[in-house]
Amino acid sequence: MNKTLRISFSLKNTYRVNGILYSLKQIPLVKRLLPDSLYGVRELKIFANILSCIWEVVSVFLGKLLYFIFMVAGAAALYEADSESGVYMHILLFLTAIGSVTNTNLFHPSRDKYYAMILMRMNAREYTLVN
Repeated sequence: MNKTLRISFSLKNTYRVNGILYSLKQIPLVKRLLPDSLYGVRELKIFANILSCIWEVVSVFLGKLLYFIFMVAGAAALYEADSESGVYMHILLFLTAIGSVTNTNLFHPSRDKYYAMILMRMNAREYTLVN
């Protein structure tokens, strides 16, 4: 299970780093400064890895904060009830039940899942449990 976690994390991280490097290569002014062997330069890989980690942390916390502000607090502001905690709990319960059915990461196809399960022939059960 630990091996699957390590391979899954490194695969996803490599995919993101190469995506960042590809995006840098598409900027017209930066394109001329960067070498053709961009993906082999260690310093740029480290820079892209740092950007990838920062983006992951920011997106996790910012996404949860925006979800709470707009979906929960926004909907609770529409209610005129005596107990605010009861309103928050009802909204969270309702949104959690809907989100558990509609917004599942399990069935969302992505390239890293394809690479892991089809090309690398990883155990699909272990990969799913780890992620």
